[in-house]
Amino acid sequence: MDAEQIARAVGHTWAGSLAERNLARRLALRLRHLIEGGVIVAGTRLPSERALALALHVSRPTVTDAFDELRSAGALRSRQGSGTWVAERGPATGEPAMAELVLATHGINLAAAAPADVSHLEHLDLRLADLLAATPAHGHDPVGLPALRAALAERLATTPDELVVTSGAHHALTLILGALTTPGDPVLVEDCTYPGFLDLLAAHRAVAVATGRDDDGVTPDALDHALRTAGTKLVYLTPAVHAPSGRATPAARLDALAAVLDQHGATVLIDDTLADVRYGTKLRGLAARCARAQAITVGSLSKSVWGGLRIGWLRAPAPLRQAILRHRAQVDLGTAIASQRIAQSVVEDLDAILATRIETLRAKRTRLVDALPAWDVQLPDGGLTLWARLPVSGARFAAAAHRHGVVVMPGHIARPDGRDDGHVRLCFDREPALLDEGAARLTAAYAELRAE
Repeated sequence: MDAEQIARAVGHTWAGSLAERNLARRLALRLRHLIEGGVIVAGTRLPSERALALALHVSRPTVTDAFDELRSAGALRSRQGSGTWVAERGPATGEPAMAELVLATHGINLAAAAPADVSHLEHLDLRLADLLAATPAHGHDPVGLPALRAALAERLATTPDELVVTSGAHHALTLILGALTTPGDPVLVEDCTYPGFLDLLAAHRAVAVATGRDDDGVTPDALDHALRTAGTKLVYLTPAVHAPSGRATPAARLDALAAVLDQHGATVLIDDTLADVRYGTKLRGLAARCARAQAITVGSLSKSVWGGLRIGWLRAPAPLRQAILRHRAQVDLGTAIASQRIAQSVVEDLDAILATRIETLRAKRTRLVDALPAWDVQLPDGGLTLWARLPVSGARFAAAAHRHGVVVMPGHIARPDGRDDGHVRLCFDREPALLDEGAARLTAAYAELRAE
């Protein structure tokens, strides 16, 4: 790869403010992510430090220091006269992927943003006759049960033909990326986004290109600039309730973003997994505001009901839906019929479930906020988590919390450039006793770091 190709893969937002002092560290992190994700493959000979510095518009010492860090980590090799190339194995980062945090069993897990109480499912009844009535009888159905799609379509103000039932929202995102991207493709994401999607991009060897946001979501000017310069038509957004901050994008901003997407004829992947657990009035979604852009919407029961149900869905225009189904036929034969039958009952009673869920979540949110130290905490407009900023490294705090028996998500894994600005994500959808004990341990971990 030449210097310009690597500069495009690195993207234009990796550096943040050029006045900051850790440019070399940020560049090393970004290059490491590209190597680990397979965008820059093993054996690739890198351009000279001078050429890459010119392409990135930074000083040569910045590139030199970044290369030195990656050599020390084992990601790069150099030999006089032969230049620098990517080692056969990328660096061992010691940083868990999102799935590893979610599945961690160490102590109190406040990293997994998943419901811990499924008592609202106690009246569900699944009978053999429900399974025998499945069509086709062998249960392999890549589209989803007609009755479930009809129930979802009524809630989503669409038609069953636009919907595909998946094994959770994560599965839906996987199918979409598999159908619509190839290795090396740039995909536009927010500069703070759902870390599970970044993991999926790495798995598909696509390149995350970050665009700026404020408290109201992606800024229209930043989105317009990124679509003009990044060479991508696929955009991933979480506007109903942003992951991980929990902030909701207001109506005026949604209209402005739709206008930009329409202007570019973009394909926008809208992750509405958290939309049902928004605390305030629900707004007309971004997809409904787009006229020319192709909008794919993803949803799930994992946050509103229970992640173990493994039911999600995607809604897409016919050509994209067919492309996704063609890809699905290569990797998957359909979603479990038993789960779909249970989900059908849940969807038909979802309004009642949500009324209780949201009040419970509000109370748990308040309980955890009151028990924590005086950190900078953004109260979420929805979702199951707090996005807290500490005056210490988020990664160091996560390590300290682990030593005290609590798993939290360090905020840097939610950023394409791996920037650590002190944020951590904490799930408050836990039993009160666990929240109290978890907060006490986090307070102790914080005091330990401050004393160092």
